[in-house]
Amino acid sequence: MIRVHSFNPSQMLVVILGASNFPKASRLAAGRLFYDSAADFRDYLTDQNGLAVQKSNIQWLFDDNRAAGDQLEDIASFLDYRTNELKRQDSPAQDMLLYYVGHGLFARGGQTFCLAVRSTNENNEGATSIRAIDLASVLRDNATFLRRYLILDCCFSAVFSREFLSAPLEAARTKLKEDLPTRGTTLLCSSSSRDASLAPQNLGRTMFSSALVKVLREGHPSLGAKFSISELGDAVIERLRNEHENWVRPEVHSPDLREGDIANIRLFPNHAYGREKEPFNLEKAEQRVKEQEVKERQEREQRAKEQEVKERQRIKRRLVKAICLAVACVGLSLVGVVLAARFSVPPPPPPIIPVTYRGRRVKHEGGLQTKVLLNRVDPHYPPLARQARIQGTVKLHAIIAEDGSVKDLQEISGHPLFFQAALDAVRQWRYRPTILDNEFVEVDTMIEVIFSLDH
Repeated sequence: MIRVHSFNPSQMLVVILGASNFPKASRLAAGRLFYDSAADFRDYLTDQNGLAVQKSNIQWLFDDNRAAGDQLEDIASFLDYRTNELKRQDSPAQDMLLYYVGHGLFARGGQTFCLAVRSTNENNEGATSIRAIDLASVLRDNATFLRRYLILDCCFSAVFSREFLSAPLEAARTKLKEDLPTRGTTLLCSSSSRDASLAPQNLGRTMFSSALVKVLREGHPSLGAKFSISELGDAVIERLRNEHENWVRPEVHSPDLREGDIANIRLFPNHAYGREKEPFNLEKAEQRVKEQEVKERQEREQRAKEQEVKERQRIKRRLVKAICLAVACVGLSLVGVVLAARFSVPPPPPPIIPVTYRGRRVKHEGGLQTKVLLNRVDPHYPPLARQARIQGTVKLHAIIAEDGSVKDLQEISGHPLFFQAALDAVRQWRYRPTILDNEFVEVDTMIEVIFSLDH
């Protein structure tokens, strides 16, 4: 039988991480809104009308200038010290809450997920940021017997959940457990593993944290006296849907289920509990659903029409350009023929040197190959990247075919949001065929595609 613990805010330890400025990583958007988001959440935690957590149980590492490794050591020391201190006070720690707001990014070719800190360096993001696997290890080692709650407000934050996955047999065994497990892990993520979180400048906070703190402060009339992380996620989704036209859906994950699902433990006081609720009207609810479906369908159709118009205009411009070029070439050729026939005798033709295709390949540096680029198509800037104000360079490995077309492409580095746009654009590029020893040859080269908000 599991020993059951109810929630007590005096027995909760809190760690707050993130940064509002990234001096060594200029491609990461900075701003006061990140700090204000973290400060609002901290104020709610310490407020007697909020969660009422003791200030001595909160570790503030936001905008810390130290290296990522030093911050991880500090987290481990804080958890160890406060756990022992509360145990001596006969009030042992039961819960641990970690909140992060900033930028989530991928390093090492998109395989390693990291949380950016103030000391993050764009030349080596993986080594200078807090790697998800390292933070998960610190929490497992130093908060082993605590229920762990993580709230992550950053791009692709749901990727973090895989660092806490428990074995399938353990997950299956949880179906036989009681409520209020003594330990486990749950995450409330501002976005899925594929989406970028949003931080509109006019909002003054990140979109997710703004909705999060409003729900915590105001409560929800449909919930009980207290609500859980799972219910908090649903309430935040409802608030985002009602307040914003373009928003990203948060997700709740409970990867560590060895002692049960702690996402259902009721933690947060509901200040809207007991208010009179409007009677449920099935017809109005169905009408709202229909109106939302119609609106979404109209938006999809409008986007498709706009894309079709843009494509037609692009084809028309290319066709007009090709016709003008052909007319100019024909005119110049006729003038040349007339002048040559009138004023000079043409020299004998040069000897014909046969050029053959034999499948040879040479390796050129990217800058040299750019000099023979005949047709370049600029990439489409991904809307999510533009909204999140993400910019950077995608490096591609390319094989240029004997006829100058791009034969093969492979992404090497860069932000995952830009990969598809870069590949789609470069596949349309055309180079002047390369000749070596009177033979057309393939070219092995590197291509860089720059995504900048200034262009």
